[in-house]
Amino acid sequence: MLAYDIPFEILSKIAILLSVKDKIQCILTCKAWQSPFQDVLWDTISVFSKEKVREICDSDIKANIYKQNGGRVKLLIFGRRLRVSDQDLNTIQHRFKNLQSFCAPDSSLSSTEFGKIADWKLWNSLKELDIFIPVLDKVRSLKESLKILSNLPSLRRLHFTDGGFEDSPIYTLRDIEALHTHLPKLESLSIQMVLAPLEPEDIQLAKNTIPANTLTVLEIKLEFKDYRWLYYFARKYYNLRTLSWDSMHDMDIDDFKDSLSHMLSDISPVFPHLNSITVSSICCSEQKQATFWRIFDISKSTIKDARFLFTGVNDGKVLLEEDVKGCIELCSRTLEKLSVTCDVYAYNSDTISLSFNTCPRLVELYLDVRFLPIELDTLLDQCMSLKSIKLSVDSPSVSPSAFNDIMTHGVGFIELITSKLDTSILKYISFRCRKLYHMRLCDVLVYGPISQETGNIYIDMSHTHFEFLHLDQVHFYPSNKPYCMMNGNKPQDKNYLPDMRTIPVRILEICQQKNGGHDKMTPSIKDKYKQPSIESIWLHTYHCPEAFYPWKSVRVLKKREVKMAKRYFCGFQRKSTRDYVNMTRENAMIEMVLRHEWKSNLLRGYVTFRCGDIKKYRVTGHTSVKVDCGCQLLIAFGYIQRILSMSLGILKKLRLSQKIFYQEPSVCL
Repeated sequence: MLAYDIPFEILSKIAILLSVKDKIQCILTCKAWQSPFQDVLWDTISVFSKEKVREICDSDIKANIYKQNGGRVKLLIFGRRLRVSDQDLNTIQHRFKNLQSFCAPDSSLSSTEFGKIADWKLWNSLKELDIFIPVLDKVRSLKESLKILSNLPSLRRLHFTDGGFEDSPIYTLRDIEALHTHLPKLESLSIQMVLAPLEPEDIQLAKNTIPANTLTVLEIKLEFKDYRWLYYFARKYYNLRTLSWDSMHDMDIDDFKDSLSHMLSDISPVFPHLNSITVSSICCSEQKQATFWRIFDISKSTIKDARFLFTGVNDGKVLLEEDVKGCIELCSRTLEKLSVTCDVYAYNSDTISLSFNTCPRLVELYLDVRFLPIELDTLLDQCMSLKSIKLSVDSPSVSPSAFNDIMTHGVGFIELITSKLDTSILKYISFRCRKLYHMRLCDVLVYGPISQETGNIYIDMSHTHFEFLHLDQVHFYPSNKPYCMMNGNKPQDKNYLPDMRTIPVRILEICQQKNGGHDKMTPSIKDKYKQPSIESIWLHTYHCPEAFYPWKSVRVLKKREVKMAKRYFCGFQRKSTRDYVNMTRENAMIEMVLRHEWKSNLLRGYVTFRCGDIKKYRVTGHTSVKVDCGCQLLIAFGYIQRILSMSLGILKKLRLSQKIFYQEPSVCL
C-alpha cells in the first residue's frame, strides 16, 4: 500500500498520537496527508496570554493563519484572568465558526460590554460549554446567560458558573424551564444557583413540567429555603444516572418533611435510574442528612457509587448515627464503591463506630473520618467483598477477640493515611489479608514494644506477598507517646535526659525468608543474621540541607556500614546503656543527623518489618529510594524525624564544642 492509499480515518488516528513537530513533517510528506494531519494539528487552540488574543484577532487577513485554518478548530480554551473583551470575542467567533467545545474559566471574559457585541449564533454547532459569566448585576447576569444559551441548541454538556452565591442571580422556576427549552439535547448540566421561593402557580407548573429525559448527569450547587424545589427536581430530572448535590446551607428538615413526602408520593420511585451520587453538605446537630435523602426514597435506585462529604460542627453522635450510617444504609443494597469524608469537628465521638453490615457488594471503600474509631476486623467481617481500602483515621484498631477466630479476606489494596498504628494492627492485616498485593503507609506513626536485649521493635507481616510496598513519611516509636518535644513542651532541667521509649527509632528492617517460614517467635539478632535465606538492604533517612522542606533524603547503606550496625545490635543492651550515660541533654534533643553521622542513630534501636515476597518497594523521606526486586529481600533504613526548632547553626556549634554524642568515638561497634 502506498502512502496516499492509507484511509483518511486511519491517518487521523495516527495523527493524534504524534507530536506537533512530527505532524508538520507528515503534512509535508504528500498532498493526501495534508488534510488529516492539519485537522488534528488545529483541533485544539489554547489561549493564555493577551499576545495570543491579539495574534488571533489580527485584521491582516492574508497573514492571519488563524483565519485560514480556523474552520479546523474544534476546541478553544481560554486561560484564567485573561479578560477577553466582547469585541475580541466576536472576532474569535468569526475565526472559529466550526467550534464544538469552548472553555472560558474564571475571569477569562471581561465584564466590559459583555453580551453587547459577541454573536453567539456563530457557534450554534457548539456541543460543550464551560463558561464563567463575568460579575454583572444579578438581573443582567441572568438575562445574558439565557441569551447565550438560546443560541446554542446543539449543546450537550454545560458547566455554568457566575461567581459566588453573593453574586449569583436568583433563578425562578420559569428561568430553569427556559434553560431546558433552549437546550433540548442537553445531557450533562453543572450549575450554581440561588433559587427564589416558589409561587402558588409554580407548584402547578412543576406538576405539569416535561421531564428532561436527555439529561443524565446533574452537578448542582444550591442555596434555597423553599424545599418544594426538591419536588420539581424529582419530576424534571427523572432520568438521572449521576447526581452531585451540594447544599450550602443547613436544612431544618422537620419543617418540610411531611409536606414534601406527600408531594413526592405520586413520583415512585424517585430517580429510578440513579447509579452514582455525590452529596456535599454542611452539618450541624439539628441537621439529619439521612432523613433528607430518605424522603427521596433513593433506596429503590440502583446506586453503585456513593460519595458523602460532611463539613461543619457536630456533636459526634448525631452525625454518625443519623447522617453517615443512615446515608450508607439508604443505598447499601447495590453499593459497590463508597467514599465518606467527615471534615467535621465532632464531640464525644469515642463511643460511636461505623457499621457496614448491609453492604454485601462493596468492593472499594474510602474513609476520611479523623475523629471516629474504626475496628478493622469488624469492617472486614461486615464487607467480605472488599478489594480496596483507603483509610484516613486517627487510630484504627482491632477488637480484643480479633485473633480468636480469623477468616481470611480477599482485600488486595490497603492505604493508611495520617494514622497511628500499633504493631498488632499490621500483624492482623498480614494474617487476615493473604491476597494483599499493594500497601501504602503515608504520614503514619507506628508504635510497639521494644526488646531491651536487642533494641528491636518487631512488626510481623510474614504472610504478605507484595507487588508494591510504599512507606511514605512513616515514623516508628517504641511506645504510643511520641517525644514531648514534638508538642513543643521543652523540659526545664538542663540535665534532663528523655526517656528513650518516647524518642523515634532510627533504624527499620523489613525482612523475609526465602523458605517462606512463618514462625511466630521473634528470632534473636545473632541467629537471624546467620541464616543464608535472608537478604538485606539497609536504608537511612538523614538530614539533607540541600533538599526541600522537611530536608530529608534517603540512601542505601554500604556493606561496611551494614556490618557495623549488625555488630552494634548484637550487644545492644550493654552498648546502648553506656552511650546513654555519656549522652548530654543537647545530644538527646537532636532529631536528625547528617549523612555521615548515621551511627548516632544506633542508640535508638531498630524496627524489624518482616514480610513475604516484595517485587517493588519505595521508601520516601523527601527524596526516595525505589527498588525493583527480582527476589525476596530485607529492607532496613534509619528513619529520622527532625525537630523544626533545631537549626543548622546549633548543630555546627555542637560539633565545634565536641560534645555531641553522635561522634564516631562515642559509639563502639
